[in-house]
Amino acid sequence: MRHFPGLRNGFVYIGTEYLEFEWVENRKEYQQGKLPHHDIFIKNPAPFGIGLTTDDIETLHRNWRRRGFKVAPVYSRGPRGEKEGDPPWWSFQKIPPVLLPGVWSFALTYLFRKNKKGKVVRIGGNSIYAIKGITFVVSNPKNRAKKWKKLLAPRTSIMEEPGMCRLIIGPHTFTWMTKDAYKNYYGVHYKKPYSGKFAGLREIGLINFLTTDSEKTLRILKKSRKCVKFYDKLSKQDAVLVFAKKADGFTFTVLETPIRKWMRERIAITGERLKIKSK
Repeated sequence: MRHFPGLRNGFVYIGTEYLEFEWVENRKEYQQGKLPHHDIFIKNPAPFGIGLTTDDIETLHRNWRRRGFKVAPVYSRGPRGEKEGDPPWWSFQKIPPVLLPGVWSFALTYLFRKNKKGKVVRIGGNSIYAIKGITFVVSNPKNRAKKWKKLLAPRTSIMEEPGMCRLIIGPHTFTWMTKDAYKNYYGVHYKKPYSGKFAGLREIGLINFLTTDSEKTLRILKKSRKCVKFYDKLSKQDAVLVFAKKADGFTFTVLETPIRKWMRERIAITGERLKIKSK
Protein backbone atom coordinates (compact mmCIF):
# COMPACT_ATOMS: atom_id res chain seq x y z
CA MET A 1 0.00 0.00 0.00
CA ARG A 2 1.33 3.48 -0.92
CA HIS A 3 1.02 6.42 1.48
CA PHE A 4 2.20 10.02 1.71
CA PRO A 5 4.91 11.24 1.62
CA GLY A 6 6.42 8.80 -0.88
CA LEU A 7 6.08 5.84 1.47
CA ARG A 8 5.14 2.25 0.87
CA ASN A 9 3.82 -0.21 3.44
CA GLY A 10 4.00 -4.00 3.58
CA PHE A 11 2.01 -6.31 5.83
CA VAL A 12 2.80 -9.54 7.67
CA TYR A 13 -0.44 -11.21 8.71
CA ILE A 14 -0.35 -13.03 12.04
CA GLY A 15 -3.56 -14.69 13.11
CA THR A 16 -6.37 -12.17 12.62
CA GLU A 17 -4.06 -9.14 12.76
CA TYR A 18 -0.92 -7.87 11.10
CA LEU A 19 2.40 -6.11 11.52
CA GLU A 20 2.88 -3.19 9.18
CA PHE A 21 6.31 -2.21 7.86
CA GLU A 22 7.06 1.10 6.19
CA TRP A 23 9.85 2.28 3.89
CA VAL A 24 10.64 5.09 1.43
CA GLU A 25 9.65 4.26 -2.14
CA ASN A 26 9.70 7.70 -3.80
CA ARG A 27 12.61 9.74 -2.40
CA LYS A 28 11.60 12.95 -4.16
CA GLU A 29 8.10 12.90 -2.66
CA TYR A 30 9.55 11.90 0.69
CA GLN A 31 12.01 14.81 0.82
CA GLN A 32 9.28 17.26 -0.12
CA GLY A 33 6.67 16.08 2.35
CA LYS A 34 8.38 14.30 5.24
CA LEU A 35 7.75 15.31 8.84
CA PRO A 36 10.51 15.46 11.50
CA HIS A 37 9.66 12.05 12.98
CA HIS A 38 9.93 10.21 9.64
CA ASP A 39 13.74 10.21 9.48
CA ILE A 40 14.08 9.04 13.09
CA PHE A 41 11.71 6.11 12.66
CA ILE A 42 13.09 5.02 9.29
CA LYS A 43 16.78 5.30 10.19
CA ASN A 44 16.27 3.66 13.60
CA PRO A 45 13.59 1.01 12.99
CA ALA A 46 11.57 -0.23 15.95
CA PRO A 47 7.87 -0.56 16.78
CA PHE A 48 6.25 2.82 17.35
CA GLY A 49 2.56 2.59 16.39
CA ILE A 50 -0.61 0.72 17.31
CA GLY A 51 -3.75 0.85 15.19
CA LEU A 52 -7.07 0.05 16.87
CA THR A 53 -9.90 -1.10 14.63
CA THR A 54 -13.60 -0.43 15.09
CA ASP A 55 -16.64 -1.03 12.91
CA ASP A 56 -17.94 2.49 13.59
CA ILE A 57 -15.33 5.22 14.04
CA GLU A 58 -17.93 7.99 14.32
CA THR A 59 -19.60 6.31 17.30
CA LEU A 60 -16.21 5.80 18.95
CA HIS A 61 -15.44 9.49 18.41
CA ARG A 62 -18.74 10.58 19.98
CA ASN A 63 -18.26 8.25 22.95
CA TRP A 64 -14.79 9.60 23.68
CA ARG A 65 -15.93 13.20 23.37
CA ARG A 66 -18.90 12.49 25.64
CA ARG A 67 -16.53 11.03 28.24
CA GLY A 68 -14.50 14.25 28.18
CA PHE A 69 -11.54 13.24 26.01
CA LYS A 70 -10.21 15.86 23.61
CA VAL A 71 -9.78 14.20 20.22
CA ALA A 72 -9.61 15.68 16.74
CA PRO A 73 -12.42 15.21 14.21
CA VAL A 74 -12.55 11.96 12.24
CA TYR A 75 -11.10 12.15 8.72
CA SER A 76 -11.22 9.79 5.74
CA ARG A 77 -8.81 9.15 2.87
CA GLY A 78 -7.55 6.64 0.34
CA PRO A 79 -4.04 5.47 -0.61
CA ARG A 80 -1.38 7.59 -2.29
CA GLY A 81 -2.17 7.94 -5.98
CA GLU A 82 -5.94 7.85 -5.61
CA LYS A 83 -7.92 9.61 -8.33
CA GLU A 84 -10.08 12.64 -7.66
CA GLY A 85 -13.59 11.52 -6.82
CA ASP A 86 -12.54 8.04 -5.66
CA PRO A 87 -14.29 6.99 -2.44
CA PRO A 88 -12.05 6.83 0.67
CA TRP A 89 -10.74 3.50 1.92
CA TRP A 90 -10.40 4.32 5.61
CA SER A 91 -11.71 6.65 8.30
CA PHE A 92 -9.24 7.61 11.04
CA GLN A 93 -9.35 8.93 14.58
CA LYS A 94 -6.05 10.35 15.80
CA ILE A 95 -5.28 9.60 19.45
CA PRO A 96 -3.09 12.18 21.23
CA PRO A 97 -0.06 10.73 23.09
CA VAL A 98 -1.33 12.37 26.27
CA LEU A 99 -4.24 9.88 26.20
CA LEU A 100 -2.20 6.78 25.21
CA PRO A 101 1.39 7.64 26.13
CA GLY A 102 4.43 5.74 24.89
CA VAL A 103 3.34 5.08 21.33
CA TRP A 104 1.89 6.71 18.21
CA SER A 105 -1.66 5.40 18.02
CA PHE A 106 -4.88 5.82 16.10
CA ALA A 107 -8.24 4.15 15.57
CA LEU A 108 -9.67 3.35 12.15
CA THR A 109 -12.58 1.85 10.29
CA TYR A 110 -12.04 -0.07 7.06
CA LEU A 111 -14.79 1.34 4.86
CA PHE A 112 -14.82 -1.55 2.38
CA ARG A 113 -13.94 -4.48 4.64
CA LYS A 114 -16.88 -6.68 5.56
CA ASN A 115 -16.29 -9.81 7.64
CA LYS A 116 -19.59 -11.54 6.95
CA LYS A 117 -17.86 -14.93 6.64
CA GLY A 118 -15.72 -14.41 9.72
CA LYS A 119 -12.03 -13.70 10.25
CA VAL A 120 -9.25 -16.00 9.12
CA VAL A 121 -6.67 -17.11 11.69
CA ARG A 122 -3.50 -17.51 9.65
CA ILE A 123 -0.91 -19.96 11.03
CA GLY A 124 2.58 -19.19 9.78
CA GLY A 125 5.06 -21.76 8.55
CA ASN A 126 6.91 -21.24 11.84
CA SER A 127 3.67 -22.10 13.75
CA ILE A 128 3.07 -18.55 15.06
CA TYR A 129 -0.64 -17.77 14.90
CA ALA A 130 -1.53 -14.78 17.10
CA ILE A 131 -0.42 -11.52 18.66
CA LYS A 132 -1.05 -11.98 22.38
CA GLY A 133 -0.09 -8.49 23.45
CA ILE A 134 2.46 -5.69 23.76
CA THR A 135 5.05 -5.03 26.46
CA PHE A 136 6.26 -1.49 27.17
CA VAL A 137 9.43 -0.62 29.09
CA VAL A 138 8.88 2.51 31.19
CA SER A 139 9.98 4.19 34.40
CA ASN A 140 6.47 4.31 35.95
CA PRO A 141 4.36 1.29 34.89
CA LYS A 142 1.32 2.16 37.01
CA ASN A 143 1.07 5.68 35.64
CA ARG A 144 1.09 4.37 32.06
CA ALA A 145 -1.39 1.57 32.76
CA LYS A 146 -3.84 4.01 34.41
CA LYS A 147 -3.79 6.25 31.32
CA TRP A 148 -4.56 3.35 28.96
CA LYS A 149 -7.22 1.97 31.29
CA LYS A 150 -8.98 5.34 31.45
CA LEU A 151 -9.40 5.59 27.67
CA LEU A 152 -9.72 1.97 26.53
CA ALA A 153 -10.75 -0.24 29.46
CA PRO A 154 -12.36 1.76 32.29
CA ARG A 155 -14.09 -1.32 33.78
CA THR A 156 -10.96 -3.49 33.77
CA SER A 157 -8.67 -3.82 36.80
CA ILE A 158 -4.91 -3.27 36.61
CA MET A 159 -2.88 -6.28 37.76
CA GLU A 160 0.20 -5.16 39.70
CA GLU A 161 3.46 -6.97 40.40
CA PRO A 162 6.82 -5.58 41.56
CA GLY A 163 8.01 -3.24 38.80
CA MET A 164 5.20 -4.31 36.47
CA CYS A 165 1.53 -3.68 35.61
CA ARG A 166 -0.76 -5.62 33.27
CA LEU A 167 -4.04 -4.61 31.69
CA ILE A 168 -6.34 -6.74 29.54
CA ILE A 169 -7.86 -4.72 26.70
CA GLY A 170 -10.22 -6.82 24.62
CA PRO A 171 -8.42 -10.01 23.53
CA HIS A 172 -4.93 -8.61 24.21
CA THR A 173 -2.74 -8.20 27.29
CA PHE A 174 -0.76 -4.97 27.64
CA THR A 175 2.19 -4.95 30.04
CA TRP A 176 4.28 -2.08 31.38
CA MET A 177 7.53 -2.87 33.20
CA THR A 178 10.65 -1.11 34.40
CA LYS A 179 14.12 -1.86 33.01
CA ASP A 180 14.95 -3.75 36.21
CA ALA A 181 11.78 -5.85 35.92
CA TYR A 182 12.63 -6.56 32.27
CA LYS A 183 16.09 -7.80 33.28
CA ASN A 184 14.60 -9.96 36.05
CA TYR A 185 11.87 -11.41 33.80
CA TYR A 186 13.83 -12.06 30.61
CA GLY A 187 17.41 -12.33 31.88
CA VAL A 188 18.80 -9.64 29.56
CA HIS A 189 19.23 -5.88 29.71
CA TYR A 190 16.77 -3.71 27.80
CA LYS A 191 18.24 -1.44 25.14
CA LYS A 192 15.94 1.30 23.91
CA PRO A 193 16.27 2.28 20.23
CA TYR A 194 17.52 5.78 19.49
CA SER A 195 14.59 8.16 19.13
CA GLY A 196 15.87 11.68 19.68
CA LYS A 197 13.12 14.04 20.82
CA PHE A 198 10.51 11.38 19.88
CA ALA A 199 11.56 9.02 22.68
CA GLY A 200 8.06 9.36 24.13
CA LEU A 201 6.74 7.36 21.16
CA ARG A 202 9.27 4.54 21.56
CA GLU A 203 8.22 2.69 24.72
CA ILE A 204 7.26 -0.59 23.02
CA GLY A 205 9.81 -3.14 24.21
CA LEU A 206 8.31 -6.41 23.01
CA ILE A 207 5.59 -7.86 20.85
CA ASN A 208 4.21 -11.06 22.38
CA PHE A 209 3.24 -13.88 19.98
CA LEU A 210 1.60 -17.28 20.39
CA THR A 211 2.63 -20.49 18.62
CA THR A 212 1.23 -24.00 18.28
CA ASP A 213 4.73 -25.52 18.49
CA SER A 214 7.48 -23.62 20.33
CA GLU A 215 10.24 -26.10 19.37
CA LYS A 216 9.44 -25.75 15.67
CA THR A 217 9.26 -21.97 16.00
CA LEU A 218 12.62 -21.87 17.78
CA ARG A 219 14.23 -24.19 15.22
CA ILE A 220 13.13 -21.97 12.31
CA LEU A 221 13.80 -18.58 13.90
CA LYS A 222 17.30 -19.56 15.03
CA LYS A 223 18.34 -19.67 11.39
CA SER A 224 18.03 -15.91 11.07
CA ARG A 225 17.91 -14.42 14.58
CA LYS A 226 19.42 -14.74 18.02
CA CYS A 227 16.95 -16.59 20.26
CA VAL A 228 17.06 -17.66 23.91
CA LYS A 229 14.66 -19.62 26.08
CA PHE A 230 13.27 -18.10 29.27
CA TYR A 231 10.76 -19.15 31.89
CA ASP A 232 7.52 -17.19 31.53
CA LYS A 233 6.39 -16.64 35.10
CA LEU A 234 2.83 -15.68 34.17
CA SER A 235 2.04 -18.85 32.19
CA LYS A 236 4.50 -20.96 34.22
CA GLN A 237 6.16 -22.51 31.18
CA ASP A 238 9.20 -22.07 28.95
CA ALA A 239 8.99 -19.49 26.18
CA VAL A 240 11.32 -17.99 23.58
CA LEU A 241 12.81 -14.48 23.48
CA VAL A 242 13.79 -13.42 19.94
CA PHE A 243 16.13 -10.46 19.55
CA ALA A 244 15.83 -7.54 17.14
CA LYS A 245 17.66 -7.34 13.83
CA LYS A 246 19.00 -4.09 12.41
CA ALA A 247 16.63 -4.30 9.44
CA ASP A 248 13.38 -4.35 11.43
CA GLY A 249 14.35 -3.44 14.97
CA PHE A 250 11.84 -5.34 17.08
CA THR A 251 12.28 -7.92 19.82
CA PHE A 252 9.51 -10.40 20.53
CA THR A 253 8.50 -13.36 22.65
CA VAL A 254 6.86 -16.60 21.56
CA LEU A 255 4.72 -18.68 23.92
CA GLU A 256 3.18 -22.07 23.09
CA THR A 257 -0.59 -22.13 23.61
CA PRO A 258 -3.17 -24.52 22.11
CA ILE A 259 -4.85 -22.65 19.27
CA ARG A 260 -8.32 -24.00 20.07
CA LYS A 261 -8.00 -22.73 23.63
CA TRP A 262 -6.97 -19.29 22.37
CA MET A 263 -9.86 -19.24 19.89
CA ARG A 264 -12.43 -20.11 22.57
CA GLU A 265 -11.14 -17.35 24.83
CA ARG A 266 -11.04 -14.76 22.03
CA ILE A 267 -14.52 -15.61 20.74
CA ALA A 268 -15.90 -15.30 24.28
CA ILE A 269 -14.48 -11.77 24.47
CA THR A 270 -15.08 -10.46 20.95
CA GLY A 271 -17.93 -12.58 19.57
CA GLU A 272 -15.99 -13.00 16.32
CA ARG A 273 -16.41 -15.85 13.87
CA LEU A 274 -12.96 -17.41 13.36
CA LYS A 275 -11.63 -20.05 11.00
CA ILE A 276 -8.11 -21.48 10.78
CA LYS A 277 -5.93 -21.26 7.68
CA SER A 278 -2.44 -22.74 7.59
CA LYS A 279 0.09 -21.17 5.22
